[in-house]
Amino acid sequence: IGGTTKAILNNESNSVSIQNCKYTLCKALYTSGGAIFVELKNPSAQITLTQTIIDQCESQSGGGIYSIFSTGGQIQINDLCKFSQCKATSGNGGGIYAQFNFASACIFKINSGTISECDAIANSSMNSPTGYGGGIMLVGTGDYISSSLNLSLKGMNISQNTAAQSGGKSLYVAMTKLAGWCRYGQLGEFVKGNYSDADSDEADLQGIPVDYQTFISYNSNQIQNETNNLEDYWKVRTEKTDLYVKSDGNDDLFCTSTIPCKTLDAYHISNNINIPYIYQVYIIDSSSIDYKAEITQTSSERIYGPLANESTTVRNLLIEPAGQFDVKGKILFNYINFVVQATQLTAGQHTIQGLLSTSQISLQNCQYHMASSEISIGKSLVCMLKGGTQTITNLIVSDITSVENIIKAEFDESGTLAINNCQFERVTKDSSTVIGGTTKAILNNESNSVSIQNCKYTLCKALYTSGGAIFVELKN
Repeated sequence: IGGTTKAILNNESNSVSIQNCKYTLCKALYTSGGAIFVELKNPSAQITLTQTIIDQCESQSGGGIYSIFSTGGQIQINDLCKFSQCKATSGNGGGIYAQFNFASACIFKINSGTISECDAIANSSMNSPTGYGGGIMLVGTGDYISSSLNLSLKGMNISQNTAAQSGGKSLYVAMTKLAGWCRYGQLGEFVKGNYSDADSDEADLQGIPVDYQTFISYNSNQIQNETNNLEDYWKVRTEKTDLYVKSDGNDDLFCTSTIPCKTLDAYHISNNINIPYIYQVYIIDSSSIDYKAEITQTSSERIYGPLANESTTVRNLLIEPAGQFDVKGKILFNYINFVVQATQLTAGQHTIQGLLSTSQISLQNCQYHMASSEISIGKSLVCMLKGGTQTITNLIVSDITSVENIIKAEFDESGTLAINNCQFERVTKDSSTVIGGTTKAILNNESNSVSIQNCKYTLCKALYTSGGAIFVELKN
């Protein structure tokens, strides 16, 4: 196996340095690694390429370099290495092929290297997939840990590579944690090299979120159906955005109507939350949130609710212990049943928290319940600090035991609160730490007002303080 240069490194002290070399028209006609074949069998073994040119080299796979990381190891490509017009004649990875075992520490870094005019050619007579990764093919078993920074293409410069019959003109990747690698850092920084989100061909960088063994077991139709443009993993939306979540969705994917995400923690939901365009999250059946969503956008509301054609069907949104919405801009919830997990009473932790006088919070046709009748809630449904505009309409709150108020307004700047056509039933505030019961308002500013209209409070109790249904302190 292998072509012109072959290295199999078993010992921790093994290293190969290739510097200021040129491989031209080097071929391994019936095997892999036209110029260089490497197998690393020790986590400390390493290969370094420096100022080396690999030109017009070819083999079945890995026309320039074919590398296997059996039990870890390191490959570094430095100082303007060049791979040009290399070819995988009936396999994958025209310029470079690398196969990782992520159960060990595999380090592969292109710190400075150009891959241009390389090609991967498909061969339909082969039993495994071929023709992927015109420039580079990366495959792995096990789960890559993105925070290790061991896999980096930051110094990669790609141009005019092809994989016409399959996918990934410049790069194709098959590994389980593909989404995490693409999203680590800023906008694909460890993946994209000189690829431009604005100008490059999206087909230059492609991949599939499965491991190597699964990939080679797939037929071409299965691969095509599950292949994604890598840019889609980190892309920031630049237009009106509709996002979708479903209980059996996948947060690693793209939150579309056909490929929904699972939770509001999903990258595309959290990362686009403050884009200056219309932003709406459709909850197809149910979802959850377990992080602090910070809403600063004031140009348009961030909208959460059911599908437009099911607008009267309430959707469950589980509020995990770390889940909350911190609002400095505008937010609207429609037909959402907030189901809250048990939490301790903690300053600054509420389901929806308005932080500024610019906050605009609207709840329409929503509900509020506990995840378990045997717990006590330590956060308000809505807590408004400073001021802002809050409108709560057709809210149903029932069978709640809480150490916090359900609706809480502590205004010291311009702010209004309107509660219309709401029902509060069997709400017990069972703590002496927080004064007041179901609704609490402290108004310091001359413009502050609270309107409660056509509402019903039934069996609402503040066991150890005052104001079972409503507590108000007027300071202006």
